[in-house]
Amino acid sequence: MSTIGQRIRELRIERGLTQTQLAKGIVTPSMISQIEAGKTTPSQPLMERLAARLEVSIDQVSMAGTRAKVFSTLMHIVRACVEAGEWELAETLMADDQVADQQTNFEAMELAGRIHLAKGRLEEASASFSRALEIAREQEKWPLIPSIFLYLGQTYAAAEDWHVALHLYRQAKVSAERFPSQHGNLPADIAIELSRAYFAIGEREHAVAEADYARSLLLIGDSAKAAVQALARQAVAHLHQGEEAQAHKLAQEVAANHEIIHWLDATAEAFLVQIDQLLSDENWREADALIAKGLAQCEPFMGPEQRAQFQLARGRFFAHKGLSRDALSFTVQALALCEPPTVPMLRQALLVARALWDQNAVEDTRYLMAWIADHSLGRDVSYLYEDSPLWSLMEEAEAQPTAL
Repeated sequence: MSTIGQRIRELRIERGLTQTQLAKGIVTPSMISQIEAGKTTPSQPLMERLAARLEVSIDQVSMAGTRAKVFSTLMHIVRACVEAGEWELAETLMADDQVADQQTNFEAMELAGRIHLAKGRLEEASASFSRALEIAREQEKWPLIPSIFLYLGQTYAAAEDWHVALHLYRQAKVSAERFPSQHGNLPADIAIELSRAYFAIGEREHAVAEADYARSLLLIGDSAKAAVQALARQAVAHLHQGEEAQAHKLAQEVAANHEIIHWLDATAEAFLVQIDQLLSDENWREADALIAKGLAQCEPFMGPEQRAQFQLARGRFFAHKGLSRDALSFTVQALALCEPPTVPMLRQALLVARALWDQNAVEDTRYLMAWIADHSLGRDVSYLYEDSPLWSLMEEAEAQPTAL
């Protein structure tokens, strides 16, 4: 599937014409260049003259425009699915013939990468984001580049390759400063991920500085995040019922307002990054105060995973205060919010388990390790607890699984 500009370029190359030869006596070569790059759309009279020069019918050129409109509609709906977290439906739509051959479309590659990343397919995510980066550079869409560096960084971070992730986040920051994006909270998103990466490699001062910077960029008001998410869910529901026109209309509203969702999600993430750092530094009082503040400001707008991360932070706090039963209760409730729990959630749960062990709460530790063993769904997460006293407890739990 091609846009009008891409179709004109294909036909020109097939006939061995340069842009100057195609333009001769009709328009300037620079106008042909802009048309082929998708920066301008030719008028009907101009399309007729170009079609004649290319020795094709006007329909052979203009049908590309019709297909482009269908593709645009589909992309709006896919993006609504992504914003609603409807990953399975988004992936089904991306397999449509209208999308399958869109290796030259930035939006298709970006959305494909986000779907792969959400589903844990890191190699495919990296390939899609890398292709999106190539397209953005080829088409000189410079403001789109920072977000792709950010997604690539998140992909490497998911693989625990923190040094590569840090390099990519720095690239995102530099390119965002050079090419400001319409994505208003992108600088805050980048600062949050930079903080995580710095923290992972032990550079605490940089981590704290980036987290503070992210918080300074984000403000919470009486946001309509819940309303925007409801619109996305309605769009998906209409799509399920075959009402594509209504789905597209709602999807366009989501596209126009999805910054609200990202803004609030970023605010919650900024709180979580700082809370994690305070807990790791054993600054219990400040951590507890920040957990309470984060929940007060963000809880009405949080999704299950963010809510679970706040619960796990509570669990770590109670474990270190010696309140083992409260720690266990908060941790198990948190893990139950997302099935299956994500690897970052399991990592936080293991920190609770280690704290319980250090407090000599052996039975509670054993119970929690058994719960983790039963819910890790065969994923190898042994690297999270090797060389620690938890190793023998996990071996015991895996040898004798318990129905909890």
